[in-house]
Amino acid sequence: MMLSGYFSPSRWPACVAPLILVHDVDDCTHVINVFHEVDIATAAEFEAELAKPTEHGPVVIDFSQCRYIDTSAINPLLRAYERFGDRLQIVVAAKSQVERLFRLLHLQSVLPIVSSLEEAFLRLAPAAIA
Repeated sequence: MMLSGYFSPSRWPACVAPLILVHDVDDCTHVINVFHEVDIATAAEFEAELAKPTEHGPVVIDFSQCRYIDTSAINPLLRAYERFGDRLQIVVAAKSQVERLFRLLHLQSVLPIVSSLEEAFLRLAPAAIA
C-alpha cells in the first residue's frame, strides 16, 4: 500500500488551522504573539515572520495563547536564537501543549524560555538599557 501521495500538501484538508501572528512593537521591544497552531503546514510562514524584526532591540516570542506546535517550529526558533541571541525571550504557558513539547525536547536548556511576559521583560531589561 503506497501512502506517499496522501502526505503531500496538495492533499491536506482545507480545514488546516491558519497561523495567526500579531507583531506588537513598542519603543524598544518587538513582541510576536503566536495564536492557533504552528505545524508543518504553517512552519515556513512562521519562520518568515520571525525574520521580520530587524531593529537591534529585544524580541519576545509569546506562545502563551498558542494551542499547538509540532517539531517543525523548532528549527525556526533555533535560527531566531542564533540571530537574536540574548535579545530573545520565548514565553510558554505552564502546562500547555507547547510547554510539554519544549520540556520533552529539553529546549529549556537551549532556548531562553520563560512562563510570562512580565518575566521576559524583566530578563530583557538589561539588554534594553545596553
